[in-house]
Amino acid sequence: MIVVRSFLDGNLSNVDTWGTMSPLNDVATEASSEKLQINLIIKECLNNEPHLIDNSNNKSIYYVGTKSNDCQRHIADILLSKKLIGLTKLLSNRELDVLKSLFIIKNAKQCAKNLHISERTFANHRFNITKKLNIPAIEAADFIFNCSNVNLYNLIIDDVLP
Repeated sequence: MIVVRSFLDGNLSNVDTWGTMSPLNDVATEASSEKLQINLIIKECLNNEPHLIDNSNNKSIYYVGTKSNDCQRHIADILLSKKLIGLTKLLSNRELDVLKSLFIIKNAKQCAKNLHISERTFANHRFNITKKLNIPAIEAADFIFNCSNVNLYNLIIDDVLP
């Protein structure tokens, strides 16, 4: 699973999830078990040249600090360094809504109510997410929507830059 998160002015503004394709156009299950997170930090105080921060302790989390959201070259470089090609979108927008609700609320019944769907539909979404990502939906929700590491990065950037 590859997660690309965009942060604008310190707030999570967009999330995309990707997986690698097998030669038969199926999502490759062995590659999807590896989790990779790319965080695009868009801040006006940065100069025009994107800053790639490689977390040397954890090769699965990357930060790209930039003034604009045009970071495709840096994302491509990260993916190529990991030998990840042939990507396909993994989760629908509704499935991302389910994960976000699950991350915030943690209660399936309340999540279903907030999303205006039945508990059975919510359970089906969770099952499909788990099947697609090869990890439990609650774990995926935490990996995708826990932004504490980016908040720390923002504090460091704010301290370093004038």
